[in-house]
This record gives sequence, C-alpha cells and structure tokens, in this order.
Amino acid sequence: MKILAVDSSTWVETVAFLDEGSLISERIVFEKESHNRRLLATIESVLRDAGVSIREVDLFAVGIGPGSFTGLRIGITTMKSFAWSLGKPIVGISSLDALAAPFIMSDGYVCPMIDARKKEVYYAIYRADGSGKLSRETPYRVATPLKVADEISAMGIKRIFFCGDGWRAYKGGLLPLANCQVIDPPDIFNNIRASFIGMLAWQDVSMGVVSSSFELVPLYVRPSEAELKKAESK
Repeated sequence: MKILAVDSSTWVETVAFLDEGSLISERIVFEKESHNRRLLATIESVLRDAGVSIREVDLFAVGIGPGSFTGLRIGITTMKSFAWSLGKPIVGISSLDALAAPFIMSDGYVCPMIDARKKEVYYAIYRADGSGKLSRETPYRVATPLKVADEISAMGIKRIFFCGDGWRAYKGGLLPLANCQVIDPPDIFNNIRASFIGMLAWQDVSMGVVSSSFELVPLYVRPSEAELKKAESK
C-alpha cells in the first residue's frame, strides 16, 4: 500500500511517502511561511523523489491536530480534496500521537506538547511499555505548563520524556515544576514527522480504521476565536 502523509499542524511542514510501511521519501520544511503557499510544491517534490504520481497513492494520511487552526485546515482540506477526487480512503492521525510515536520503544511515560499560544500547550500523556506498545493515558487537553506538571505529579509519574514545540517553548518553566526525572531528548524530537503520521495510518488500516473525505474533521481541542466570541455574545 502506497501512503502519502502530511502534517501542517505547526509552522513546520512535513510530507512523506511510504510503500508497504517503509519510508521512501520525506521532506521537512522549517520556513515560517503560510502552508498554503508551499504545501502542494512540497507534496510534488516528495512524490517526484519517490518516483510515483499522485494517482498511484492508495491512502492519504494527515495530521488532524491539535495545533494551528489555519495550518490544520490547509493540510486537511488539501488531503481530503485528493482523497475525494481520486476516490481513495483517508486516515486522520492526532499530531500528538505522531509526536509521541518515536518513543514507542522506550520504557516509561511520554508527554508531547504543541504550543497552543496564550501561554498554554496542547498535550497528552502516553505510556510506553518497552516492547513497542504505546498507549495514551489521558485525553487530549489544552492547559498551562503548570497544570501539566500538576497532572504528572498527581499520576505519580517518576520518569517522563517531553517533546514538541510546546516543550521547546516552556521547558525552562516546566523543569523546576516536574516532580520527577525529566528526559529532555535532542531537539529533532520536538518536530512532528510525516513519516510517523504514515506509520500510524498504516497501523490503523491494518485494523480496518479508515475514513471517507466527508467524515474527517480536525481535532481542535480548544474552541476557535469565532466560537469563543459567539459564546460571549449570548
């Protein structure tokens, strides 16, 4: 199965092509420019490097968030358009799940964090059992770093890996608060990679989890500004 995977939930844009679960081509773009000005070009480059056309893709996979509302809409709309026009299935993967995925072979807890602005982070807490299984232990949430530290303490966690651009932004304040051993991985682990979006999509498909282009929706976690203003006006 040929999979095209995309994540644009943060300012880092990432696109990958996988064939039968193996990574063939991947690009990660770090320029702080709107995704709608470059995403299609990045997709074209990845497919060209892989030596395939968009019509040869069997499955589209996309990071559904949480993250930048604008970035999510661009990535999801682009991939849903491909899936709809070609009559192919699509899988949505949480961007937090993709951030946690590189730690699948570790032994302990993992807390990926995406910068949610407003001095908050999107996060979830995962447990890796050391044998390749990674389970999410909490819902996807948005909170201040202080509340993240409080939840970790309340769970009695003694050792935890942090990652993500939220960790990069707030670790200076979180380190003194986390009442446990904190593992700060190399900075490369703070960026979402489309290859892990594709890997998780491959796993979902093997269990029969797919969507149509009409069913897939973003995972926002936090209400949009428009929703907040509408609620305040009532």
